[in-house]
Amino acid sequence: MKKRLVVGIGGSGIPLATELLSRLQKIEEIETHLVYTRGAEVTAAQESELSMGEICALADVVYDNKDIGAAKLQKEYMTQSGSLRMEKAVRRTFCVLP
Repeated sequence: MKKRLVVGIGGSGIPLATELLSRLQKIEEIETHLVYTRGAEVTAAQESELSMGEICALADVVYDNKDIGAAKLQKEYMTQSGSLRMEKAVRRTFCVLP
């Protein structure tokens, strides 16, 4: 069973989030869920070589940030936290970033 990792993008952090999502695509045991703000859309349009659509395509699941009842907020959809395997996978991802 894949572990879920929620990646959130605000008004900044587009380059880091894009790189993280890109690298996490290569780790089969992780399913990425993306949440982003309107600020992220504006920043992507002005500062990123990728469109917000292209960034969203890097994630397995993308949530509408206007939907406060989205699955990410439901108690029964909570992910397991503190997983050593997940922690190692994320550390591997960050360790190879330039």
